[in-house]
Amino acid sequence: MLQAFDTLLQRTVEAELAAKNRIDEPFRYECLCCGEEVYVAAAKSTKKAAHFRHRRGNSDRECELYLGRMGIDGAQIAAKKRAHIRTEVYYDIKQKMFYVGILFQEEKLKEFEGKSCVLEFFSACNSVPYESIAINQQNFAPDSMVLFPLKLTTNDCYINISGMNYRIRHEILYSNDFPTFFKISPNEDTNGKSKRIVGGKIYTATPYYIIARDRNAIQKIAKHREHVSVNQIDEIDAFGSTVYGTNLQILSANAELVDLFSYFNFDLETAQSVLQLWPPMYSVEGVLCTDGKKAYLRSTFELVPHSNISCETDALRKFDSLFEVDLSYPVQICFNNVDIQFEQQQYSSLRMDQPCEQITAPTVNVTECSSFYLIDADGYRELPVGIHFITESSKIVQYRSNYPVAVFKRPKPIPPSRVELLRDVLSYYKVTLPFDEQLIIGCNLSAVAQSYIEECRITNIINKKALDFIKAGKV
Repeated sequence: MLQAFDTLLQRTVEAELAAKNRIDEPFRYECLCCGEEVYVAAAKSTKKAAHFRHRRGNSDRECELYLGRMGIDGAQIAAKKRAHIRTEVYYDIKQKMFYVGILFQEEKLKEFEGKSCVLEFFSACNSVPYESIAINQQNFAPDSMVLFPLKLTTNDCYINISGMNYRIRHEILYSNDFPTFFKISPNEDTNGKSKRIVGGKIYTATPYYIIARDRNAIQKIAKHREHVSVNQIDEIDAFGSTVYGTNLQILSANAELVDLFSYFNFDLETAQSVLQLWPPMYSVEGVLCTDGKKAYLRSTFELVPHSNISCETDALRKFDSLFEVDLSYPVQICFNNVDIQFEQQQYSSLRMDQPCEQITAPTVNVTECSSFYLIDADGYRELPVGIHFITESSKIVQYRSNYPVAVFKRPKPIPPSRVELLRDVLSYYKVTLPFDEQLIIGCNLSAVAQSYIEECRITNIINKKALDFIKAGKV
């Protein structure tokens, strides 16, 4: 077949353009007839044209001969036949907890709600579920990933939907000496949760958190110190034993590292990147937005419409090493480690979904549940966990899910009363003047000042500093 549905770009693509992408990601392309997975065949052949084929054992003669047609109809057919349920495993680096994410498409969510289905979690195949939750639109939002903490005593997680023929098993960590890779998302909305990578590729210049049952599996990578950045190894209590984890970033790839990752069943590749040059953009729920009609990008790889960028051919222009992209319709770029979405939003404005609380306190207890930033004359910087003092010229801002939720400022000092101020002046300042009524002409005397002036009329002297404070209205 010459066309298929691209699950990343969410549109119909031609095999010739998909072949230019030079990547055969598992489960990316789906048949427009039956919705099953297909792959790009004959991509480098000089005798056959590039085309899509089903995986071995899942071929259909009618599908293989299907030529397809451009447009939304084929995409909608494939979309309806895609999996209605998606599950992912996450690890919270801060809390040291494992999570499983569940996503239901709207059609399936309504079906399960109508049948009063229940989502169940098991630690073992024949055990009693340790958690159950009704599948309805109060507990789940359509096409939105909901995370559940795993309370497991074994390395296996079983997920079951009661009343339906659906049961899935997740092996959280590899049972051999292979490390499990969790990709750390730059999006702060994830709140420190990293997503497990299941097979495929590991990229340079990308932050990961790796967990292994054997410390030596991590040390095999860490010994390549010129090519990797590895933090101190953490000990994690999980599944009734101790496992080991650390932050990892591959700085550059050499032959030994490539062979090592191949042994771990991963391909180590150099990460690609896309730089947004103009116009300035802001992020809304992970989508880069701007008021401009066009975006100018610098990419480390060739942008190919319908292959790694979801736009028409006439919506993309190249000027030397720069690309101009028309944003009349939302655009998505997917290639190697790049997954970016652009969108034009006319007359949009940033607004906070929740009020920012104003708090006065001399100190702030910084915890791991949020991000805290100190702002003073030297700029801003993130604060580590602990107790931090606030000065008169600084403030601390607390962020949660990328939104400021509280601003901490030092309470303003309470000014002394007029009586206390006059008492201090008379105690510590001893310079006096002969009292003269002309000295207080035009002064708006308070009750405290009038009482002091009466004493001055009797003694015929007045404190010089007290007179200055009376004229200033402080006493």
